[in-house]
Amino acid sequence: MERVTVLGAGLAGSECAWQLAKRGIKVVFAGRIGWNMDAFAKEMANHPEKDRSFFFAQGPTDATIQALYRNALAVVFPTKNEGFGLPIVEAYMNGTPVLASDIPVLREVGGSLADYFDNTSVDSLLAAVDSLTADEAAYRQKRVQIAA
Repeated sequence: MERVTVLGAGLAGSECAWQLAKRGIKVVFAGRIGWNMDAFAKEMANHPEKDRSFFFAQGPTDATIQALYRNALAVVFPTKNEGFGLPIVEAYMNGTPVLASDIPVLREVGGSLADYFDNTSVDSLLAAVDSLTADEAAYRQKRVQIAA
């Protein structure tokens, strides 16, 4: 299985995707361009690795979202301000591990099944990805736990 991670926008955008690509992980940024995201959208549109190591699914259909969740190595949710954390619930409904910003609301929603990182640090996210992928048997077990 090809490793694909679904990321929310943010956290240094293409720099993070570039570092994940070096680890053999393809990245899909999925969603819509929202408030204060114009610079991110421009960066993604003009990056030389666009459509090779990372992709941008802008305004995906429900079917596309479901396919991304089911086939993702993990859903990465690097938000800084969140009211609930619906992507975590959706990821869990599809048996997909979550790497989330270490903020109180996401800890409440993600609980002990999610792994958390400092949403201001690409290195923190990369360490969380490395931890998730370090042991294939542990990764499979995590997916089983989430699906249960």
